[in-house]
Amino acid sequence: MASKRILFIGLGDLGSHMFDPLVRTSGRHSFLVGGRNLDYLQQRTNLSLLSALQLGYEPDIACTYLDLEQREQTAETIAAFQPDIIVCAATLQKGHISGSSGSCSKAFVVSPTWSSTSLASCIDL
Repeated sequence: MASKRILFIGLGDLGSHMFDPLVRTSGRHSFLVGGRNLDYLQQRTNLSLLSALQLGYEPDIACTYLDLEQREQTAETIAAFQPDIIVCAATLQKGHISGSSGSCSKAFVVSPTWSSTSLASCIDL
C-alpha cells in the first residue's frame, strides 16, 4: 500500500475521535495536524502517536499553526505539504447560549480519488 500525506485540520472533540483510529492504519502515512492551539496539538498528537506505536503502527505526525480564517496562510500550508487527503474536523465555535449547543460540528474529507464513506478506506486508495 502506498503511503499517503494527510492534512488533518481540527483536533477538538470531533477531530480527536477521528484522528486516533486514522493513525492506527497500516502503512507509514505522514500526517500534518493543523489548528490554532499549537501546545494542545503537540500534546494530543503525542498521545495518539504513543498509542499507535504501542499497537505496532508507525505514523509520521507533525503539527502546525493553522487558522482557517487566514486563507493565504492556509493555502501556503496546503501547497507546502502537498497532501493526498485533507480531513477537516474544525468546528465553528460561537458564543455559548444557554440551552443550545452553540457550535457547528461537521467533518469532511477531500481527496481527488475518494469515493467511499469510510475515512480509513480513503487511505487504502
